[in-house]
Amino acid sequence: MKIKILSIFFIIMLLMPTTGAVENPTVVITDYQVYPGVLMPGDVGTIKITIKNTAMVATQTDTTTDTSIGTATTTTSTKDINADIQSVYLSGKGIEVISGNYGHLGELGPGQSTTITFAVKAPHNDGTYFPEVLIDVLGGGSVKYPIPIKVDSSSVDILASNLPSEIPQGDLTEIELSIANRRPNLINGAIITPTAEGVAFTPTKIFLGTMQPDETATVKFTLNPDSIGRKDISLNLTYKNGDNLHSTSIMSSVDVKENPGVELILVNSPTSVLIGEDAEISFDVANRMSKSVSSVRVVPMVDENISPSEFFIGEIKSEEKVTAKFNLDTTDLPVGQNDIYFKISYRFADRYQESSAKASIAVIDEPGVILILTDAPTSVPRGEDAEISFDVANSRLRDVTGVRVIPVTDLIISPSEVFIGTMETDDVFSARFEIDTSDLPVGRKDLSFKVVFKDGDRSYESNDYTVSIRVVEMQSSSSASYQIVILFVVISLVIGGYYLYRRRRSKV
Repeated sequence: MKIKILSIFFIIMLLMPTTGAVENPTVVITDYQVYPGVLMPGDVGTIKITIKNTAMVATQTDTTTDTSIGTATTTTSTKDINADIQSVYLSGKGIEVISGNYGHLGELGPGQSTTITFAVKAPHNDGTYFPEVLIDVLGGGSVKYPIPIKVDSSSVDILASNLPSEIPQGDLTEIELSIANRRPNLINGAIITPTAEGVAFTPTKIFLGTMQPDETATVKFTLNPDSIGRKDISLNLTYKNGDNLHSTSIMSSVDVKENPGVELILVNSPTSVLIGEDAEISFDVANRMSKSVSSVRVVPMVDENISPSEFFIGEIKSEEKVTAKFNLDTTDLPVGQNDIYFKISYRFADRYQESSAKASIAVIDEPGVILILTDAPTSVPRGEDAEISFDVANSRLRDVTGVRVIPVTDLIISPSEVFIGTMETDDVFSARFEIDTSDLPVGRKDLSFKVVFKDGDRSYESNDYTVSIRVVEMQSSSSASYQIVILFVVISLVIGGYYLYRRRRSKV
């Protein structure tokens, strides 16, 4: 009986499987990636981890012996032992875990790996945080792995390096900005956009794209204001840190002043000119703008005979002046005040602009050298000399020569002319004449004078200036003596009467 029991036990042992040497599976985290590399406070990012079963051999061998047929038969089978991952969990440790905790992840064979991703949100305080990944493996214990995440609030700054405080209206002003990435990681999708009411910017925005840590980029915009006054300018920068959109902006202001542009400045023009004479008109064309202008031309805006019909200048540099001269023939101009308009046009920043100016000229039909009566008798006894005096004034804008005052009336007048010679502008000289009235009849007599002179090669003479005097009959010497006697008698009577009056008063 005892022998029978031992035989059965032996047979059972032969039928049981035999297990070979086993290397247990080992699960580790072989790699991790934090995106973005450095988070900003409040950013949402991801942690991507790679889990690997590092066991190179993880097998189990079973041997089974069958003796039921009287002979022993042995069967051997081998199979891999996988790492059965029950759960993967991220413990925040100050980082908010949004998603990514996993329940039963499945099995990993020897040498196999898998990647999983957690979504996290950064706290509001800067610092380095260490959330932990916890991996639970069936029959293989658990794995705990801390992952460093850096939170940094460093910004991307806009630096306005040459933003002026004043700009002229209509002028194109270039500004330069520097964009500095002060963050320890790269940013992407950076766009800078300027805005201001009443100001056009070219270009309207600039795409910078990716910027490396500590990189500085320079951008330029052209401002073109359409009205004067204070303009508030907003410079707005948007960029992404990972998939998180951020923005920063700075405010500045410029004072848009009235733009003198290209000025047409009258520098020479006569205030008056004798009809038929030429008048020279000169302008300074001054570029008050900050840059050169092109296609500059000055054109008279009248149909009168002006030469040239256009004064073309072309390019004028900033703060440069050019003189434009014109000759105006006054032959067909009406007598009186005439306003002669001129237009200046020029090209600046692909736009044509224009302004105008005028020259006011009085066209006169007088020669400009005139006689002014200063002394003349209203009456003169016949036979006495009558003295007549004039002031001779040069009201022209130029010197005149050969000035003479000549009596026109055919009488005995001396001198026969008064020669003055050269007269400068606004000079005044005197001319005096004596008229012998011996042969003149009693009554009114008109005496005429005129002034003649030369201006350049042309001779001029004034209209006749007429002076009227009355010639009266001279009284005889006997009549004069009789009048003296009568005057003496009257005076004697007055004196005698006064004497008698005084004596009577004294007696009383």
